[in-house]
Formats: sequence, structure tokens, C-alpha cells
Amino acid sequence: MCDFDMAFVPPEMVKYRQVVVLSVQGLNHRHGIAPGLCTVVPFSTVAPSTPGFDDIYFAAGSYRSLKKESWAKCRMICTVSHERLGLVRGLRRIEQLSSFDLGKIENAVSLVLGLS
Repeated sequence: MCDFDMAFVPPEMVKYRQVVVLSVQGLNHRHGIAPGLCTVVPFSTVAPSTPGFDDIYFAAGSYRSLKKESWAKCRMICTVSHERLGLVRGLRRIEQLSSFDLGKIENAVSLVLGLS
């Protein structure tokens, strides 16, 4: 059982933060298998005290939306409603990661979930 009525329980992620959407569009599209939901990995601008294999580093400016050093927190993978998502301030379009960077995140998530 899981009590999803609880809005936040430490050490879960809080705040408005950048994410990378991992689920395929056919799954999370409004007419897809799971309409209105998508699987995301959140970013943090706070450096991990001891970086692990699941903390993927991005240099400041590596993407227009990443103005500060950031880490994709792959152990924090979660499924959220599209209602929680929005564009990064100042950007008019969703930014896509390179295949290389997305691959690093996918590999770390796979290890976190024990799929590799």
C-alpha cells in the first residue's frame, strides 16, 4: 500500500524544478495508454555531497534551460500529471536533450531500477 494522499514526505523532491520526460509520447500523449501522465527525472542545482552513478552532471549553459550547474537525480524517477509540467521561463518551446545526454540518464535510471 502507498498513501498518495500525502502531498510530500521527506526526502521526496519539492519545489518547482526542471525535469526530463522519459516516457515515450505514445504512452503519455493525451490520447495514449496513460493519458495525462508522464515519467520524469528531476534536476537539482545543488551538488550532491557524494556524487553517485545516478547523479548525471550538466555544465552551466550546456542547454539554454540549464543556466546553472545541474544534476539529473535519476534515483528520483517518478510519474506525474501533465498538470504539474510547464515551460522553463523565457523559453517558448520544449528543449530536447541530445541522444548522448539522454542515454546517460536512461542508463542511470536502468541501473537504479535494477534493469541492467
